[in-house]
Amino acid sequence: MLAAIFFSLRKCITVDAIGDTLRGTKGIMLDMYRQPDKLLEALEAITPILIKMGISYTTASGNPMVLIPIHKGADGFLSDEQFKNFYWSSFRKLLVGLVEEGRVPCVFACHFPFPGLGYITQKESICAWQPI
Repeated sequence: MLAAIFFSLRKCITVDAIGDTLRGTKGIMLDMYRQPDKLLEALEAITPILIKMGISYTTASGNPMVLIPIHKGADGFLSDEQFKNFYWSSFRKLLVGLVEEGRVPCVFACHFPFPGLGYITQKESICAWQPI
């Protein structure tokens, strides 16, 4: 039933998308140390594609809500510096891109505490946060 209500960008966070489908968790973590510039370039390249996916599927369904489950940004998984440079920079562009196109991002953190909560709700005011 949830799938009928929301279009889910299951692999929409750029770090999650690359880490889950292209490089693996170990690969993306090594990339942060061994080739950070190439990883940032890949994140920049994939973000517009993911925004277009969200727009396309929500247009087809007629529902503007986009469910975004996130997991690689878990507390303790990335340092604050890594979160800010690799995770948040591309995640913010994704959220802003969807909002600018009239979509409603619904972020679901698969873990708590989520270090990005302060970025999403306080620093940027991009979307609301409702703990379950």
